[in-house]
Amino acid sequence: MKNYYFFLFLFVFLWVSCDNSTPEPKNPLFSGTILIETTAPIKSISSNNPEFKWQSPGTTYEILGVFTNVISVDGKKIQNKNDCIAMWTTGLKGTAGEVSFSDFRQMIGGVIQGSCMSNLPGGGVVYHWAVWAYDDKMTITHSSIQREVTNN
Repeated sequence: MKNYYFFLFLFVFLWVSCDNSTPEPKNPLFSGTILIETTAPIKSISSNNPEFKWQSPGTTYEILGVFTNVISVDGKKIQNKNDCIAMWTTGLKGTAGEVSFSDFRQMIGGVIQGSCMSNLPGGGVVYHWAVWAYDDKMTITHSSIQREVTNN
């Protein structure tokens, strides 16, 4: 019976110590905001027109940004807005909580353009995305965690 417990302990110990996955962050992009749950895409996609899904908080104004680098924030301001390649906002085609990449507007030099994005470039490119929301006074009240996704 001692051997049974020993091998059970050894198995559990090795299984736990071999788990090298990184735990998913649970902190919102902007500290002091209410967390928005994101459901898709999570880790990898193989589509030029992926669906982005989150639990909309039902606020006045919501934004989803796709960046080429980790999103850098200072307080409630994004520092690397030039890394944002595409943005969706309330008022554009799509529904808050579920939008296709083709509903996004292109971003160039941190400025939103009038043209829609035709597709999200693939080939193993890594993107970072997050959602944040404002109240009617344009105060950021909600934000998601920052997601990293690879487009294969």
